[in-house]
Amino acid sequence: MRQTWISKTWISKTWIPVGFGALLCLGLLACEPQSGPPPEPVLAAWGGIELTRDLFVQEYRRYASTAPVRDDLTARRTYARQMLERLIIAEQGREAGLDTLPEVRAYVEREVGRAMRRVYLEHQIGRTLPEPSEADVREAFRRANTRLNLQQIYAATRPEADSLYRLLRQGVPFDTLAVASMRRYGVPDPEAAGRMGWVTWNDMDLAPESTAYALSPGDIAPPVASLQGWHIFRLLDREERVVLDASTYQNQRERLRFEWRQRRFDEAATRHIRDVLLAHELAVRPAMLQALWSAIAPYLPDRPASVALVADELARLAPPTVPRSIPVAYVDGRPFTAGQFLDALPDIPLAYWQPDLRPALEMAVRDAILTEQARAMRADTARSVRLERQRALYVARYYAALQAAADTLDPGRARRLAYERWRDTQFLDHTRTTYRSYRFADSTTAWAALRRYQQTADWSAALAAVSPPPVVETRTAVST
Repeated sequence: MRQTWISKTWISKTWIPVGFGALLCLGLLACEPQSGPPPEPVLAAWGGIELTRDLFVQEYRRYASTAPVRDDLTARRTYARQMLERLIIAEQGREAGLDTLPEVRAYVEREVGRAMRRVYLEHQIGRTLPEPSEADVREAFRRANTRLNLQQIYAATRPEADSLYRLLRQGVPFDTLAVASMRRYGVPDPEAAGRMGWVTWNDMDLAPESTAYALSPGDIAPPVASLQGWHIFRLLDREERVVLDASTYQNQRERLRFEWRQRRFDEAATRHIRDVLLAHELAVRPAMLQALWSAIAPYLPDRPASVALVADELARLAPPTVPRSIPVAYVDGRPFTAGQFLDALPDIPLAYWQPDLRPALEMAVRDAILTEQARAMRADTARSVRLERQRALYVARYYAALQAAADTLDPGRARRLAYERWRDTQFLDHTRTTYRSYRFADSTTAWAALRRYQQTADWSAALAAVSPPPVVETRTAVST
């Protein structure tokens, strides 16, 4: 019997900044080693399949920063065992040649592209950001233990905000202007007069936050800009928790340092990305976008739990009405095709999957431009990107192997057995029953047919809408 072993020493001594976020690239290109790295330490192994320390850290950081789990040795050992099990299944997928599947390649390229963009943005922006001083960290600690009850007047532009502020100084009530601004921009419940409720540190952009935390109850601040527009704040109330135990600050100090810098990085990156998109000419083909929406609409989920399934299915789509090679837009005169858009769509937030696909298209184009710029600076050679390719490939192999196993099940036999069990409870002996079995090429095609049937209640139309068509078999069961 082949044995599984897990290195307790490496797992317990490996420092993983869980909860600090996974978006910060941990090293610039200049920090990449110039010579070949030494062999990676192995945390767990089975039958020649090894889980290295770096691969474990890469994935566990993602898991522990989002899952409601306490990071300790037991959690790390448990997750290492789960990763090793997935690596074993992924190896079966590699041996079966599943690396060549379009959905596997698309997933890996999406993940690698995201990692390249992180390296690019860190190289362009991260090196320009200062490190927080001790005073900065202590101020962050104070704000993290203080909450503000705020009210705001919103404006889209600086001139509009300045005009509203002049009206306040002339004696127009704050509530009157707040209600008017909420109505102007379609905010739900405008009669709430811009009351934001209790906000805490990290709830707002940096400039509005600094402005708000400098107020005393009753104060009104001059207009301040955020990434979304302009704001005039009035502080209604303030609550501050006094922490006398010095160890509380020391325990949170490193996290606060990270988040102080990460917030500045995120805002600078957002502005840089916006400027990059504005620097390129985007010509959209609305008719093709509408045709693409018609093609993917039947795949959209009717409940949040279906989002992951839809994301997997979209990678396989080749809508007959919109060939993948057809341009849906032009970027500086170069075509951006339906295939490129479909490959990027699983990374687009579900809120942007709307009949007007332009916002989603702009996000896909933005990512494509940044990925191209990252590739031009050789971000694909960064160690973090190489490691992300390794992680994404094993994850894609794992899920492709599971999907391949599910698609090889005999649904006809399963349905027949279920039917025969039901028949034995409902019918007398020697009863002959004829039924029809439909065997689809894979689960994606079967789901597409079922969704179409749910929408039309026409089974024939649902079968005609999928390609390839299912194999139909007429079966007869006789109770004895």
